[in-house]
Amino acid sequence: PTSQIIRPAITDSDRPKMQDVVPAVKLQGPIEELKFMGIAELRRLGTNLLDNIASIKLKIDALEEESFTKKVEGIKAWRQSPLYSLYVQIGRASMEQGKSVSQIITARQQAKEETLTVPEFEKITDLNKELRY
Repeated sequence: PTSQIIRPAITDSDRPKMQDVVPAVKLQGPIEELKFMGIAELRRLGTNLLDNIASIKLKIDALEEESFTKKVEGIKAWRQSPLYSLYVQIGRASMEQGKSVSQIITARQQAKEETLTVPEFEKITDLNKELRY
């Protein structure tokens, strides 16, 4: 007598869907690092705020040593980053609502929203003044 093997049916719900699979972001160089930099990455750069912001400038300066084109790419990548977007959101809210940046940041903190600190905002402002083509 032949015995028949009964296998459980595989339904579509058992398999991960392609939208459920998120590829890990692989940072390949300073341009990609700048492009994907968020607030968590900024804070992981070091323990000193001045050093953290300065490291962004150092990355762009290193790109400039390669070529002016690389520097421009680095600045463009920085301006596409989640960190820069957060900075712009805070600045825009300040202007639109007629409130100070510190009031906007305090309101974001109270609402448990991701936000920069006032010193981080100020240092990023200083950095952006230095980043000219």
